Amino acid sequence: MRSACQDFQERTGLELDLQTSLFEERLSPTLELSFYRIFQEALTNIEKHAKASKVAVRFEREESRVILEIEDDGTGLKGEENGNGRGGLGLLHMRERASLVGGEFSIRPVDGGGLCLRVQAPVQESLEIDNE
Repeated sequence: MRSACQDFQERTGLELDLQTSLFEERLSPTLELSFYRIFQEALTNIEKHAKASKVAVRFEREESRVILEIEDDGTGLKGEENGNGRGGLGLLHMRERASLVGGEFSIRPVDGGGLCLRVQAPVQESLEIDNE
């Protein structure tokens, strides 16, 4: 994630603040991959659509769950693309990835503009993604 954040900053010129806690144990490969793909898609959406100048990423473990929050100061979502609607394919894929690991996905507007995307999932989740 750190490397992807650095690449994102260099490519876009946007200010990005990454806050993460040290995990005592590695997450399951499925959980790691799901969170990383959600993270990638969120940054791609910000780069393409948000017209943001700042992005804040928080990734940490709180007791028996892992949480990813990504907040930007961009334009937010329009029309049916809100936290409860379908939105685009990127949002749909993020919701599906969160669901595959027993997680929850939400988006909310931020005061003053922008969005906060939040994903949380249980650390003990042992579901595997069928790659066939």
